[in-house]
Amino acid sequence: MNKLPVSELSENAITRRLADLQLKWEGFMTLPAATCCWLVDQDERTMIDAFFQVNADESSDTPDIFLRFETPFADSRGYGRALAEELSQMVDADREDLAEDDIYLDWRSGYDESADNLALGFLRDFFHFADSLELDDSKVIAFLSPSVISKPDGWQRWWKDALALPIPEKIRLMVCEVKGQEHLRDLIKAHPESLALLEANLDMTNAIRELMSEYGDQEDACTHFRKAFYELTQAVGQQDAELIQARARTAVALAREIGFPHLEIAVLCVTGNGFMQTGKTNAGITAFDEAIRVAEAAKDKPLLAEMPDLKIDLPGGNLFDQLAVQALFFKAAGFLSLKKPDFAAALEVYQTAGQRLTGMLPLPEDQVDWATGGIIHFHRAEALRMTAFCHEKLRRNVEALKRYQQYIEQVALLPDEIRQGTMLPFAGQAALKICQQSGKKEEYWQIQQKMNNLLGERWQELLPVS
Repeated sequence: MNKLPVSELSENAITRRLADLQLKWEGFMTLPAATCCWLVDQDERTMIDAFFQVNADESSDTPDIFLRFETPFADSRGYGRALAEELSQMVDADREDLAEDDIYLDWRSGYDESADNLALGFLRDFFHFADSLELDDSKVIAFLSPSVISKPDGWQRWWKDALALPIPEKIRLMVCEVKGQEHLRDLIKAHPESLALLEANLDMTNAIRELMSEYGDQEDACTHFRKAFYELTQAVGQQDAELIQARARTAVALAREIGFPHLEIAVLCVTGNGFMQTGKTNAGITAFDEAIRVAEAAKDKPLLAEMPDLKIDLPGGNLFDQLAVQALFFKAAGFLSLKKPDFAAALEVYQTAGQRLTGMLPLPEDQVDWATGGIIHFHRAEALRMTAFCHEKLRRNVEALKRYQQYIEQVALLPDEIRQGTMLPFAGQAALKICQQSGKKEEYWQIQQKMNNLLGERWQELLPVS
């Protein structure tokens, strides 16, 4: 990635926050602690990624070398070896390019497991790698950012072992934790001298506001709409019904001023979702129904009044036909999001969506791909699945099983690239459960065979462990 050093990035709300992170990092580098843990809000996590990318880029003005390790954390005993293997793969991938510049790395992994300290093997290997670079005062930083942490207790154990070691001056360790999901909180408290806590405190909500004020024509209605829509999403996040209503009124007025019905539909769906979350069920239903009305009124009109021949027909049909169905899905999901889900009401809406989608089918299932309207088949199958789910929740197992079987048959007709994005494993599991409860052995065997053929005999391993 061609990232410029922070000092050379054009100033805006994001680069100002990157500069703030850089200052905090430079402060950490003056401390005796060899490891730092960034503590961030969920919406700040990507800024730590950006901080890493800026510093890791070869054009960066930082003297240090940053490496990111994304090996999943499965258990404390195998993690060190997995990190060493990831380091070897990084080095091997760069050897040829470095050799072209007459840089030769005289390093090969010599990973050696230690039964007494599970972090020692990798950290020793990592130090030997850093030492082989023959740097002067620069350091090599390992950003340990596993894609998955399967065992938090094991993660804590591995870090406890790492913090028990004297970390050589040439290397530093970096990790990031999201507030409310911390695994290392106790270790930070117990080892402040070796594990420094860096709190980001970036206020990303205001960062987005600042960006919208820094870019775009501030006199243009589209710019004002983007701001209003963002403020609406913030009101929904705060679950403030009165604020949602006020923000929605502003955003709808701007969408109408611009003359784009699809923007108005988006506002109404977000508004409906917000009202349902705050218990304002009737207001939510009204918003969703208005979104459907707007979509139906717009489908025969040009996208722009000044261009009467311009209409948007997507693979699978008219844009606004599809948006009307999306509004139905939002409405049904709203009924399911209530503190006491209304499965009967949701069922009726999903059935309506399914009927509409059946009328929109562009081609037979055996000719489907994304370019020829596969999205309609995909949504039609999803309407079937959710119809089955609602029947199941209403204890109508006969109807539920029938719909699940129809769903499986529909998905079976879709190409692999579309099928991969479906909820087929969950539907198969639900159908088998109903068969077990109802003593339907023959149906159980048929569904099991169908699922095995579609996803392989180990398909149930794709499901999360409850």
